[in-house]
Amino acid sequence: MFNLDEELSSLVQVYKDLAENENKNLNVSFEYKEEINADLNMIKQLVVILLDNSIKYTQSKDSIEIKTYKQDGKAVLEVVDTGIGISNEAIDHIFERFYREEKSRNREKGGMGLGLSIAYNIVNLHKGTIKFEKNREKGARVVVKLPIK
Repeated sequence: MFNLDEELSSLVQVYKDLAENENKNLNVSFEYKEEINADLNMIKQLVVILLDNSIKYTQSKDSIEIKTYKQDGKAVLEVVDTGIGISNEAIDHIFERFYREEKSRNREKGGMGLGLSIAYNIVNLHKGTIKFEKNREKGARVVVKLPIK
């Protein structure tokens, strides 16, 4: 058992500094304020993967938001950005191992296409759900729902 917001605060601060150095805005809204029964290291790895992707695919002067809240008896972690987004076709494959929407992204941004596959497995191990969708404005929105106990 651990307090989700407290544990993520210091981790997110590192990414807030990184985003600021790249002229990107990282906004934090932690409203869960309760404990969850989960593997702390895996949850931190999940957040690292989601924030790495958001920062990687968000341009200068764009924004990223990470928030936590409670909904329908679940702890919700949401990462929203105004980055380059993803095509409708790619959304169906985004959690597959080694999947890259465009091979050119691999050369430009690095990575092997494993991050979101690992994130998906972490969420599944916790009997939660993860959903990747287009942000209403532009960019991407990832919503993770985890059981509290």
